[in-house]
Amino acid sequence: MEAIRSSTVLGFALALVFANGCVEHDDERVELRSGHANGHIEHCELDAIELPGSSLYPEGITSNRQTGTLYLGSMAEGSLSRLRPCESDIEYVAPPGTFRNVVGVAWDRRRDAVWVCNTDLGFASPPRLELVDPDDGSVIASHDFGAIGFCNDITFVKRDVLATDSLGHRIVRVAADDVLDDTPVETWAAPPEFDAGPGFSLNGLAYDGKHALYVAYIPTGSIFRAEVDHGDYAGVTELELDAALAGPDGLYVGWTGKHELVLVESGTHRISSIELDGDAGTLEVLDDELDFPTTAAKLGDSAWVLEGKLDHLFGIDPSPVDLPFRIVRVGLN
Repeated sequence: MEAIRSSTVLGFALALVFANGCVEHDDERVELRSGHANGHIEHCELDAIELPGSSLYPEGITSNRQTGTLYLGSMAEGSLSRLRPCESDIEYVAPPGTFRNVVGVAWDRRRDAVWVCNTDLGFASPPRLELVDPDDGSVIASHDFGAIGFCNDITFVKRDVLATDSLGHRIVRVAADDVLDDTPVETWAAPPEFDAGPGFSLNGLAYDGKHALYVAYIPTGSIFRAEVDHGDYAGVTELELDAALAGPDGLYVGWTGKHELVLVESGTHRISSIELDGDAGTLEVLDDELDFPTTAAKLGDSAWVLEGKLDHLFGIDPSPVDLPFRIVRVGLN
């Protein structure tokens, strides 16, 4: 792997600086060590799935709940992979080098495809929000950010596609009518509350299906609720949480209850549920023994949480990475 220097780290930091924007990868493809198979994803009782290779550094994960398939992106390799827990080994959808650096990924059930945050960690080119064929890894449509930024996480508001730009301090949108065209993204919201100067700002993003879009905010360890009015931005409120957050990353709505969020935090090594009551939120820890978790995907009554171990990739922890990379199953009931 090429030398990487970092003035700060995603989730904690103000900026990432790489000696070279591309990171070398292992081409070796080792079979997933899953332990057993039982044919029904809802009842897969593995505690964790071990992932092959020494330089995967996965960041984003999503699920096709109809087929029980997990898709995960590699920040270091620039690849997209898939697997079915307890049923199939990991395989590449798009091999290493297909993308610059994959951050957020999201399954689009309306279009039966995967969205990828194709971000350049060398900051030499703007990020792109790309729609990818889940069968052959080809890019169906590519939406340029138009400026240097950091495409981080993805969600859907009705048929529109929204993503966080962590360096541009904004939420961007690809309108439903533009999804299949190579049009640039448009800014959906960039209020002063999102501004973080030269540092990283927005991270995880989740829509409640009605009038609220929740977004994780890195600098202060906060969660904002953006109001949605007929698909458009209509104001923002910071939630009052009963516990401090560190490195808030993957964020999800409704996994544990109608009025609850689920949040992954790299800084506290945990995944928690957050019960909402108006502008207030109460945390309940689901698992706090994860190794630098980033994001999660839901299948059945479990969250499959990626241990990205990005603290080793970016030099926060200079010791050798503790392999293997894993996807850890956490019960949601």
